[in-house]
Amino acid sequence: MRAFEHLGDYKANPAFDAFHALSVRAFSLYHESITEAETSRPLTDLTRRMLYVAEASSAGLRLAASWALTHPAFSLCRDRYEQCVRFSWLARQ
Repeated sequence: MRAFEHLGDYKANPAFDAFHALSVRAFSLYHESITEAETSRPLTDLTRRMLYVAEASSAGLRLAASWALTHPAFSLCRDRYEQCVRFSWLARQ
């Protein structure tokens, strides 16, 4: 993602670096496996849309955190948590 070429000075922080590496790896695994997904089920489209929203939120969270923008980063962190809770509920249904 080109946005990650513009991370802030805080990217040198070990905690941020670990979170960023984990997130990049998770979404790259998702992108590799989504091409093999069964597209005949409606749940696949819902899952795909929710994961794209999750990816955008995570990217925004990492950008805000890398520039030490604490309040926006915490706000996006709360949004990501709510997305995880919503997705886990929908997955069980």
